[in-house]
Amino acid sequence: MLATRRGVDTWLIGVASVLVLIGVLVRTVYLFGSPAKTPEQFNLVWLGEIENVIQSVVVTANRIEFIDSSDQMLAVLCTDQAGQLRGGLASEGNVTPDCQTCPILGDSDSQLQLSVWDELAIVYVSVGSDNQPGVATVDDDGNGGIDNFSELGATGSDDMMLTPDDPGYADAAASRIVVAPLSRGAMRRLDLDSSDLHRVISAGTQIRIDVIRDNRTLASRIVDIGKLVAK
Repeated sequence: MLATRRGVDTWLIGVASVLVLIGVLVRTVYLFGSPAKTPEQFNLVWLGEIENVIQSVVVTANRIEFIDSSDQMLAVLCTDQAGQLRGGLASEGNVTPDCQTCPILGDSDSQLQLSVWDELAIVYVSVGSDNQPGVATVDDDGNGGIDNFSELGATGSDDMMLTPDDPGYADAAASRIVVAPLSRGAMRRLDLDSSDLHRVISAGTQIRIDVIRDNRTLASRIVDIGKLVAK
């Protein structure tokens, strides 16, 4: 019995040691693993510290600068030559005109996207994969006709809404598919990779900033430029 008890005790000590080791390894990975792989690194909440004083946004190739009423840079987000996401607040003293010297926010797997509100952009409702208005072969609106134009967008159908950044929008705008205008006003993505990009976005405009990796949004923030704040 004594030998058996000693064997059990030894086994329990071994299991406990393995669990402790696993815990240490997990904590080590958590503390010292690549910061570019943790979602916390992509948190854009820090932009809230300057949102109330942003008066314009200057967008050039792979670079977004946030400017105050005195034309001073408040913050920057950019992608360096290696494709690393960099940026931060100018008040922290480590943001410079050269993206290569700004703090690293993400690795080369991350991508910076900027969308700007376009009040004139048309939002369409379009047929879905069955290429028929409403539910195919069904009289959705009860008017005696099947798959007629008036059924477009019917509840329960595969019809879909198309905004400027959605696949198929160009076909919708060119009337190459069955569509109908639904409303005006939508976000429109800028091509940050364009070498000749230079745009100044003024007060009164809403923008959305996204950090993307592997087609997954790691962080997203909407900024109202020149937003009035109650005192």
